[in-house]
Amino acid sequence: MLNERDSLIIYLQKLKENKFKVSNHNDLKNYSTLMLKYIGDKDPVLRDDLIYIAFNKWISKFKYFSEEELLNILSISLDKEHLFFKIGNTQDDSVFTRSFSVLIVCLILERHRERPFLSESLFIDVKNALLEYYAKENDLRGYVENYGWAHSAAHGADGFFEIVLSKECDEELCISIMDSIKNKLFNGYYIFHDEEDERMVDVVNMIYTRKLISRERFETWLLFLVKCLSEFTEFKKYICRVNIKNFMRSLYFKTRNLEYDEELVDYIFNLAKEI
Repeated sequence: MLNERDSLIIYLQKLKENKFKVSNHNDLKNYSTLMLKYIGDKDPVLRDDLIYIAFNKWISKFKYFSEEELLNILSISLDKEHLFFKIGNTQDDSVFTRSFSVLIVCLILERHRERPFLSESLFIDVKNALLEYYAKENDLRGYVENYGWAHSAAHGADGFFEIVLSKECDEELCISIMDSIKNKLFNGYYIFHDEEDERMVDVVNMIYTRKLISRERFETWLLFLVKCLSEFTEFKKYICRVNIKNFMRSLYFKTRNLEYDEELVDYIFNLAKEI
């Protein structure tokens, strides 16, 4: 007799053949609960190619879920068994549950942008949860051999990106997000090498291009990234320096492609040279 995990795999594999279209709404409710249970499964095919893609199709493309159902999925995704599951642990499997729970939150925030349904207080809870998660996540591995993507720093940045795109985002929240990114770059023990810097840069770029902070505050924040490297001991300074250097390089090329004004591009280039 098949256990629930095996049954879930077979169900999702069959759905994949039909581009994840579902005809029975009861199946949708029953299996989505089971999918959230296995959102952090060690098998990258189940976790990434089946569960996440199914949620992506059901939430973003087909819009199968009602607002009430989305709120329930959101509540589960943010709880201690998902976004904060064994938070603070490193080098174990718990990171997959946390980082992939973030992606489900991203899908729901995207739906909220299209047609708002989160109350003001709930939106505040979501942004606070993402900020707390990013501050407490210590397992910063990108691609994990045999287990696929963990990518917590990148997924967390994706969550911030959705927050920044929302109409509820303001300057104070943007500064909190940028400081959270700064602290992750200054982690002192892990050099990002799986394009996490680019996902972080996307957030910072969106903040600036949406004019959610002033140019002066933007430049001051960038200057701080470079100048405060001197505060670290030699080993931590090396790690932070590499992270900041890669971040500034990504920012420079993104700003050139986005056709920022020349003066700001030069400012970013000169800061990058200082490092």
